[in-house]
Amino acid sequence: MGSFILTEYKAAIHASQIKLHIYRMPIKDRENIDREYGTHTYQLRQKNRTTIAFYRSLIGSFKKLTDEPDGYEHYEYRPIKLDQSPESHQERKLLERLILRGLGDASRKEFFTNGQSIFEKKPFKYLSECKIYRGIHIDVTVKEHGDIMIGFELKHSIQSNQSISAALRQQELNKGDKVFDYINNAHFQFEGISDKTISDPLPDLNNKSILQHYETKPSIYNSLSKNPNAKAVLVRSKKGKVYHYAPQLLLKECLMKDVPPKEHSSVKLDPSEKINHSVKLMEKIIKAFKQQYFPIGFEPKSLNIGKSGYQCHSVPDPLLRIGNGATCKHQNLKVSLSRHKIFDSISSPVQYQLLLDSKFHQEWKKRIAEQFKHTLEKKSKQWGVELQSAGNPQFLPTSNPRSLEFLLKDIEFDSAVIYAVLLDENKQEESGIYSVFKKELGGNRGIHTQVILINSLKNEHTIPQILLGIYTKAGLQPWILHKPLHADCYVGYDVSHENGRHATGIVQVFGKDGSQIWSQPISSTEAGEKVSKSTIQSMVIHVLHYYQRKMGKKPEHIVFHRDGTGYDEEIEWIKEILSDQEITGKSVSFDYVSIVKECGRRMAYFDEIKYKMNNIPGTAYIDSKNQKAYLCLTDPIRKIGMAKPLKIIKHTGKLTLEQIAEDVYHLSFMNIHTDRKVRLPVTTNYADKSSTFFNRGYLSAQKEGIGFV
Repeated sequence: MGSFILTEYKAAIHASQIKLHIYRMPIKDRENIDREYGTHTYQLRQKNRTTIAFYRSLIGSFKKLTDEPDGYEHYEYRPIKLDQSPESHQERKLLERLILRGLGDASRKEFFTNGQSIFEKKPFKYLSECKIYRGIHIDVTVKEHGDIMIGFELKHSIQSNQSISAALRQQELNKGDKVFDYINNAHFQFEGISDKTISDPLPDLNNKSILQHYETKPSIYNSLSKNPNAKAVLVRSKKGKVYHYAPQLLLKECLMKDVPPKEHSSVKLDPSEKINHSVKLMEKIIKAFKQQYFPIGFEPKSLNIGKSGYQCHSVPDPLLRIGNGATCKHQNLKVSLSRHKIFDSISSPVQYQLLLDSKFHQEWKKRIAEQFKHTLEKKSKQWGVELQSAGNPQFLPTSNPRSLEFLLKDIEFDSAVIYAVLLDENKQEESGIYSVFKKELGGNRGIHTQVILINSLKNEHTIPQILLGIYTKAGLQPWILHKPLHADCYVGYDVSHENGRHATGIVQVFGKDGSQIWSQPISSTEAGEKVSKSTIQSMVIHVLHYYQRKMGKKPEHIVFHRDGTGYDEEIEWIKEILSDQEITGKSVSFDYVSIVKECGRRMAYFDEIKYKMNNIPGTAYIDSKNQKAYLCLTDPIRKIGMAKPLKIIKHTGKLTLEQIAEDVYHLSFMNIHTDRKVRLPVTTNYADKSSTFFNRGYLSAQKEGIGFV
C-alpha cells in the first residue's frame, strides 16, 4: 500500500476570487519593458511598502497604492481575465508573480528571499567556515481556467562567515567566484578589484558614489563611512552587467566542497527527510501569507497526485545492445563490455598521449606511468579497442597559466591523437590551468583532451570512465538502445548563459537507436534566450543533410528537445523548413518538447507500511490536459540525496506524453561518456555542455567527436 507524491498542490482559492489593483502602462518593446518597469516597480515598493509585481506592461498589487505608477494609462480593480487571450496570459503571469512575491513579503520576519526561494533567517547549521540556511523554492502557476498550482522543493544556501574584504586580504577570492549581497538578497559573480573607491562618483550610480547611494540607510552608511577610501569591487550580474560594489556588503557564496564531509548528510537529505522539511516550511510561509493577505490553503494530503489530476506511468529500463549482438542492462555495462566488447568495431588502434604536470615527474616515472598505461590499455583491449601510445608522456609546467599557454603554442600536436591531461585536483579546479588546456588545444586547434585527476587513478572505477571519455572523443559508439525509440531522429539544443554572452549549442543528432548521427556541433552567438530564425533553420537543414548522408534517406519524424523554455516562434521556423517539399521531398512531421531541468518539485513514492518516501526512477506523472509531465530518472544513494525530476512540456506533435516520457527516460541511458546513470537525456545534456564549452572558447566547430565531456 502506498501513494505517489508530487510537491505540488492546488490552492484552496480560485483566481476569480482574487481582486487585483491593475495599472496598465504604455506598451514598449519587451527589452525596455523588463528593464524600465522592473526598476519602476522596485521604486514603487520602496514608496508604498506593500507587495507589487509587474509583467510586461502591467503593474499590480493586492492593495491600493497610495503612490501610484507614473504615467499609467488605465487602472482597474477586478479579478484577472480567464480565457485563452494574450491579455489573459499577461494577467495570469502578473498574478503568479504577485503571489510568489507576497509569500516572501508576508514571511519577512522569519525568512529572507532570493529569487523564487525563501530561506529561514536563522541558519540551521553553524560551521567554522560557513553557515547553512534552509529554505524553500516556490513555483506558482495560474491555469487558463483559474486553478492556482503551487509547486515547491527544499533548498539550501551555504554562506561564508567572512565578508569578501577578509577573503581578499587572505587571497581566498578568485575571479568567477559567486558572491552574495546580504542586504538586497542579490547574487553576483566576482570580477575583480576596481580602481575606484566607494567615495568616487560612478556612472552606474548616476555619478553618485556608493557612499552617497546609502545615505538614506543610516546603518549601512555609518558602517561604510568608517573606511571611505576602501576600494570598490566589480561584480557581474546574471544578465552580464558589471557593477561597482562595496566589499563590506558582500559575502562569498560557498559550495558543497566547503562543507566538511561529515556535515553533508544535513544538506543531502533522503526523500522522507527532504519532503518532511519542505512541508513544514511551506506551512509556515502559507500561514504568514494568510495573516497578511488572504488564505490560499495548504494540506499535505493534497500532495497525492490523484488530487492534482496526474496519471502515473511506469517506464522500464531499456536493454542496451553492445558488441557481438549481446544485450545488457545499464547497471551491468562494465562486466558486459569486458565479455562482449563495445558496440562499434574498430580495426585500427586509437592513438593517445599523456600530458602531465612537471612537478609530478619523478613520482610519475617511479610509480604511476607504466602501471596506469598497462591497466588502461589492458582494459580497453578487453572492451574491443586497441589503445596505442603515440609517444612518451610530455611534462609541462602548470604553475603559471600564461607561461603554459605560451609553451603549448610552440608544441606540435597531432589532431588524430587524443591527449590525456593529468592534473592534481587543485589545478583542475583552478580555471586558469584547465581553461588554458581546453582553449588552446580544444578551441583554437581542434585537439581532443581528456582531463584526469591524479588522485583519481588510485580508484579502480576511474579507468572505465577514462576509456569512455576517450572513445567518445574518438567518435566510437560504446552501446545503442536495443528497442527503437518512437521517432526516427532526435535533436537537442540550448542557449548557454555566461558572463552576459549567449551561445546556441546544436549538438549531436541521434537516431532511433540512440546512436550519434551527427557529432559535429554548430554554435553561434545569440542575443538572448531565444535562438534566431537563421540559426534554427540552419540547424534543421543540417539535421536533414546529415541524417540522409548516414541513413540514405530523410527522416519521416523528428523530435526536438529544447533545453528550458520553448517558444512558439521556434516552432513556426522549424515548420517552415520541414514543410518545404523542395528541401524535404515530402512534409516531415515533428514534435517540439521542452525539457526543464529545474522544475521546483520533487517526486516520491510513499510506502504507507514502512512510512517512508522512496525515489521512483522510470516513473512519470502525466497531465494530458495541460500537455506536461514530471519524470524521475535516477535513484541516488543516501549520501547523494533525493532524485530531482525533469519537467516535460509538449508544445506540438503527434507523440503522446507517455511516448515522449519513455523516449526521454531511455535517452538518459545514452550519455555514452560515462557508465554512471545521468538524470538528463543525452539530447539536452550534450546541448547544455556543448553551448557552455563554446561560450568559454573550449569548442572547435571543425572537430568531430564529443569534445565537451
